[in-house]
Amino acid sequence: MLALKKSLLMLSILVSLIIIIDYNVQGMIVPQSDNLTMATNSLKVSQSQSHSPLHDHTLFSTIHMLRFLNPKLLVKEYHRAMRGKASWLTCQVCSAAVGLIRLYPSLSTVQTIFTNVCSLGYEEYRVCEGLSQLFGEELIHILVHSTLTNSEVCGLVIGTSCMPTSARYPHGDKWTLPLLPLSDDVTNVLLDLEHRNQLQQAIKEPSKNESTILHLSDLHLDIYYQPNAPAACSEPLCCRATSTANKRSYGAGFWGSMDNCDSVLRTIENLLTTISQQHSDQYRYLLLTGDYIPHDIWNTTKDEIIHTTRTFNGLIKKHVPADKIIIPVIGNHESHPVDQFCPQDLNKQFSSQWLYEELLQQWKQWIPSEYHETFRQYGYYAVVDGKARFIVLNMNYCARLNFFNVLRYLDMGDMLHWMQRQLQNATLSDQYVYLVGHIAPDEDECFTHWVITYRDIIQTYKNIIRGQFFGHTHLDEIRIYYSNQPNDPQPIGVAYLAPSVTTYLNVMPSFRFYSTDPDNGQLMDHMTYYLNLTKANQVGKQFHPFETYEPIWDFEYSARHSYNLTSLSPKSWHQFTQQALGNPIFLRRYYQHYGRYNDDQTDTKSISTMLNVIDRVFVRV
Repeated sequence: MLALKKSLLMLSILVSLIIIIDYNVQGMIVPQSDNLTMATNSLKVSQSQSHSPLHDHTLFSTIHMLRFLNPKLLVKEYHRAMRGKASWLTCQVCSAAVGLIRLYPSLSTVQTIFTNVCSLGYEEYRVCEGLSQLFGEELIHILVHSTLTNSEVCGLVIGTSCMPTSARYPHGDKWTLPLLPLSDDVTNVLLDLEHRNQLQQAIKEPSKNESTILHLSDLHLDIYYQPNAPAACSEPLCCRATSTANKRSYGAGFWGSMDNCDSVLRTIENLLTTISQQHSDQYRYLLLTGDYIPHDIWNTTKDEIIHTTRTFNGLIKKHVPADKIIIPVIGNHESHPVDQFCPQDLNKQFSSQWLYEELLQQWKQWIPSEYHETFRQYGYYAVVDGKARFIVLNMNYCARLNFFNVLRYLDMGDMLHWMQRQLQNATLSDQYVYLVGHIAPDEDECFTHWVITYRDIIQTYKNIIRGQFFGHTHLDEIRIYYSNQPNDPQPIGVAYLAPSVTTYLNVMPSFRFYSTDPDNGQLMDHMTYYLNLTKANQVGKQFHPFETYEPIWDFEYSARHSYNLTSLSPKSWHQFTQQALGNPIFLRRYYQHYGRYNDDQTDTKSISTMLNVIDRVFVRV
């Protein structure tokens, strides 16, 4: 995912550079600076294709600035764009990129752009070449058929600041998805729940008899992981026999490596064995919130995706007791190419139905039969167990990096309306709800207008939504959603982004339990465990063979005890964040859990770095 984001930003910059450095595209020479007027006129002629003219001053300014760009500035712009915080410069080069592909919609255009990313030294040539082959046809199809202007496309993909102010949400109806009307029955129940919640002040203490949820996220199983292979390499994924060692490389560990490496099969099996032997009576529900595929995104095939998901699914069936309720989710890495999810009714050629049908065969014993067709078409479903309703979302339909959302940007797969109908049914059935997905809705990862609609939905149903469970970032985080009152926004919901099982990008493997009130489903606490991988690899060297050593998964922390929370309510979490902003002890504690005490986390981290991590918590749209 990180490699793709980096490549896409560099793609935007390269497109503008191509205008300067004389490339042959579709048999035409793209003019250099001596012929800029002719180039500008050519782009204006293509206005009907690109949906937005590239004005003279925009083209001249972009080219002039790109000639003298400092590489450090490119890196800074990349990190800003990753978080949906596009600058004027990034917006200009993105608009130029979209315009050029629309003007010259050929695979050679896309391949030239991607492969020349490598000339800047940002990725290996084979990575860029692989990405161009995977994404070429889709990018061309999307940009040619989208009705959005260049700036609107860039506003969706890299940040709303790329759009003119008059075109941004909430101006006009383009970005507004009307919520479904509430029946009188639903309204009355919600009002009654609001009244009862205001009267209920008592805080219940957790007990050992509560039903519990087990949460595993972002496993990223790499069946090609090889001990002693380069753990630091020149590709986005290392620890393979094919990895090319770089200057700081070292041998991959037996149980895993905290670098650009994914999960070892034996470590995942050890994790599942540990849970089965030590924690089997502590949970009823198992949430698997997506990303089972490794990070070799330039090298994936459908066959490899199928093989890896079947391998992991076999481990779950082998180690998880049959009486557990298993709730799997689709992550952004399960698609081919990565991040791209297209319903069949949008385009059959690029449809994700092959993936949905394959996963349905693997998961059909866990997905209720009445949702099989819904899952086959769109990849989402629901599970009802007594008073608990799990609404399982395909969060790739909100993701900025799912480029098919450019073609259907309001509600891909009708999922938000489906979610509202599920919440209405739960309200009338006296059920409480857990929302489950891969990507947590925030402006870093999702379209702003999509997050706003999501916020409005959870605000309406906040009194029956008991928890929101996601993953994706690999870090131990929360998101707090606030109401839409402009003068006095109140915390209305909390999303839990579980720490990953994979070590990818220097984190310890982890898993988590949530304790819940058996009467009303309220979350009481969460408890996180982790594997000290550095210790496991060092101690394991004393055993011959390695397999005779069993790594120890340590208890890391309890949310309520570590953060001194009175409850896991949105209000209590909000109070904690305000305390952390003014108390370095709580601030550092959250930051340490954020990265699971990884080897690079020391007491020398600046307060500003830790404050930036806390700033990610707040979702105010």
